[in-house]
Amino acid sequence: MTDPRLLASNGHVAHESLRGQVVAARFTSGEWQRVTAPSTPILDAPGGARLRELLLGAEFCVLDTRGGACFGFARDDSYVGYVPADTLGHAPAPTHQISAIRSSAKHVPALKDTGPHLLLSRGARLALTGSDGSWAACSINGQEMHLPHAHLRPL
Repeated sequence: MTDPRLLASNGHVAHESLRGQVVAARFTSGEWQRVTAPSTPILDAPGGARLRELLLGAEFCVLDTRGGACFGFARDDSYVGYVPADTLGHAPAPTHQISAIRSSAKHVPALKDTGPHLLLSRGARLALTGSDGSWAACSINGQEMHLPHAHLRPL
């Protein structure tokens, strides 16, 4: 029996590579998008149980979008499921990855800044847009953010 977490088909839609192997109303090659939030869950159904988690910059092949949820699979481990549509989008290819256990992306390049920030986990991927001394600049979901260079490694 095939593990449903690895089978890119939900009966309504299936990945093109499964033609002749599964029954589906339609087959598609999908559209690759990237996670634009610090993290997002892969769920077993829209609003269902969490199977895995994807980090910022991870690629997800969207096969279908309905009711605010995208059905598809992750490029890194091929896990299949539903991801909230508002956490995916088109973003530049990442140039760097978070290498620290946890890092804070801030609106200003200041260690002691107490303003809003995004917590990013090790493995999150982002595209740098600039550098200012010990700080790196990037765009996360359309906002310019800054992270310590020491928390990054090139891909």
